[in-house]
Amino acid sequence: MDGKSGAGMASAKVEVIVPAMAETCMTKKDIAAKAGVSANAVYRIAQGYWVRPDILGKVCKFLGLKVADVMILHGGKNDHKNIK
Repeated sequence: MDGKSGAGMASAKVEVIVPAMAETCMTKKDIAAKAGVSANAVYRIAQGYWVRPDILGKVCKFLGLKVADVMILHGGKNDHKNIK
């Protein structure tokens, strides 16, 4: 898997989540530890790569964001049109 495809995956609106990360004044590694996810997951989220929705949810919860305001859901039956 190339990290940009997968069923039941989600990515974040980078323009929303990256400023929220910056407002914590914490490193991505520290955000990961507080959110209970891997540092790699936080780096992937910040770069717009797909992650499991539960992982994105944990990071959003820590950052005080609503998942619905951040999530871009992938893996629907018509999602194949968006895969490059």
